[in-house]
Amino acid sequence: MNKIKYRLIKYYINKTSFEFINIGIIAYNKDNFKVKFLDVEKIDCNYINKEILSETIDFLTHIIIDKNFNKLKLYFDDYSFTNEFIIKQLDSFDNEIEYLFYKFIDYKFSNKISKEKITKKDKIIQTTTYIIKKEFYNYIKIKKSKILDLELIINNQKKLLLFGSLSNAYDLGKAIKNIGKVDIKSPIFSSIYKIDNKNIDEKNQIEKIGYKVNDYSSNDKIKESLEKLVS
Repeated sequence: MNKIKYRLIKYYINKTSFEFINIGIIAYNKDNFKVKFLDVEKIDCNYINKEILSETIDFLTHIIIDKNFNKLKLYFDDYSFTNEFIIKQLDSFDNEIEYLFYKFIDYKFSNKISKEKITKKDKIIQTTTYIIKKEFYNYIKIKKSKILDLELIINNQKKLLLFGSLSNAYDLGKAIKNIGKVDIKSPIFSSIYKIDNKNIDEKNQIEKIGYKVNDYSSNDKIKESLEKLVS
């Protein structure tokens, strides 16, 4: 399995107190190298000088391209780099970096999940809850999960459901992050979009780390998946 190495870039808002925000990420492996910075225009606070931050990012962008980290000590009092971290690559290189960027940097300044996807996921969860309460009330007890999305009790056994898109880096990242926190085997990744050849690789990757993937993309698919659980 491939691995990705990365460092975060810290920008010091207050040099005296060492108060900082993460403004960028440098990621690399044997085949790829990528640098991604925070969009300064997303910052909406009066204690960060956006003009100075923009100049710092412009400087770093041009210097980092040559991968010579020694040169980056020039402005060391304004920024610093974390130690090198290593993760296993379970998705494409770009998708992994998008997840890391959102997790450590962009989550403070934007909502990675679009309104459309939030609506889609919420609708699927609501529909699943409604179908269970209407058609499976004798077989399934349901409540909200503290770790994933839904907790089902079927024949005195707990089933955990995580809803998301196999094509969305944030959803896949959440699945990876939480797999170690669940107390049952084979939690269910409930796909809110149709499972087909376009996302079969992602499906296989999620199953490798311990999830069972079911199609929850429509009412019929939800009923079909629930029937399999109670059979």
